[in-house]
Amino acid sequence: MCGKISRTTYKVAQSRQSGISESTAFESYNSLKLKKTEDYTPRTAFSISFSVYEASNVFVLDNQWNINDYSPAYYDQVYNFQVWGISREIVQQMVENILLKMQEDHILTPANKEDKRLPGTFVRNGEYKNGEIHLRILNPQKASTLEIKGVFTKSESCVEEEFMTYLSIMGQDSNAFFTDVTLPIGHIYDASFEISNDINSYTDQVYFADGAWGKQIDHNSGIITEFHVDKDQGNIEDPDVLYLERSAKISGEVKNYVSLFRTLTAQNRASDLSNYQQLKFYAKGTGQMELILAKEKISEWSKQFRIALELQPEGKEYSINFSDLQSTEPGSFFTPEDIVSVIFNVIGDGQNSMPFNLKVEKLRFIKGIEPNDKLMSSDILDCYPNPFHGESTFILNIPIEANIRLVLCNAMGQEIDIISDGKMGIGLHHIYYSNRSLSKGVYYAKLFIEHQTEIKKLIIN
Repeated sequence: MCGKISRTTYKVAQSRQSGISESTAFESYNSLKLKKTEDYTPRTAFSISFSVYEASNVFVLDNQWNINDYSPAYYDQVYNFQVWGISREIVQQMVENILLKMQEDHILTPANKEDKRLPGTFVRNGEYKNGEIHLRILNPQKASTLEIKGVFTKSESCVEEEFMTYLSIMGQDSNAFFTDVTLPIGHIYDASFEISNDINSYTDQVYFADGAWGKQIDHNSGIITEFHVDKDQGNIEDPDVLYLERSAKISGEVKNYVSLFRTLTAQNRASDLSNYQQLKFYAKGTGQMELILAKEKISEWSKQFRIALELQPEGKEYSINFSDLQSTEPGSFFTPEDIVSVIFNVIGDGQNSMPFNLKVEKLRFIKGIEPNDKLMSSDILDCYPNPFHGESTFILNIPIEANIRLVLCNAMGQEIDIISDGKMGIGLHHIYYSNRSLSKGVYYAKLFIEHQTEIKKLIIN
């Protein structure tokens, strides 16, 4: 598993970076600290957090970087605000409107706190990969040591564990504004921690979460008696493999269906896996199972791509080529640029409640199709130029004499043009293609040959 870290957590995110602070002036009040945030999409947002304490018919306005620095009296009525927007101006206007509205009821006065402290060390960005969190630290004070402390969980079913560590950064360039550090935290599901330095004890906060294993069952569809996620044991580094960490098991009774699923990101966003062509996993259980790779662009659930599988009580390694997945949409084929989750449906007979169990582990996406499963080389289909405007040449490297069919499909996988259809001999073949009526966007060329398929992403500009 690998995950990005983004600035300022405003949702449970696979990506987290700390906030960049700016002062925003408001008429008649002390300046409020504004945070500029970016996540891994990338997407930029601005935010201001503040509290108003109601005491003795007066509203007291307070604005701090960390929540622990707010200190209303125990008897105060407290109103907490967190205002988000896509621009500084929008956020400032929303805050102004809130403050003006509150002045209609009480006098509004700033808190007597002029020491709005900021961290001496900020997390600019980072990523988690195979048991380590790699951080790029904003270090304007030229600190030599970082103190990191917090909690983590090793799986969705594990309890939180505390940790604290010190990282020396003395050997790095003293003139560098950024410092790269590695936190060997082990294989985890999520972690929340604070970072300070030996010059300034005030902390920046970081939260990381991986995509989650989960379960779903509809009313009268079955009963779940056990659901458990095991911690990850580690994986061998392989640039051609994307591991989805941890294993999960589920059991109970099923009448219609019960779902075990794994999201790819904590925010349930789509991931572009266009460089991958195969899904592998080990599963054991009883009964029929349906595997679905859920795509963000497909809104009708019945049209999601899927394949039926037979579970084995003794367990089995499954290899699913993307080309094996089928949809009820005529003429469509699977493209992996927007995968949201991997779903394992245990299927019942619709009439009787039957006991079931399922365990899934070693879930991973593979670049290319392994040699034993593949007839052709990965460069059998190419296109030049790509991107192109109206005209391009398809290059086919045919390994055996065979009937081939080369078609052009739109971004939804629907066939829109036939490029070539017939017998083709061994060797290189160049097919000139011209279609100036196509609009700009993403398309796919799909080659069928001897029960195999090859897909090439195309861009028309």
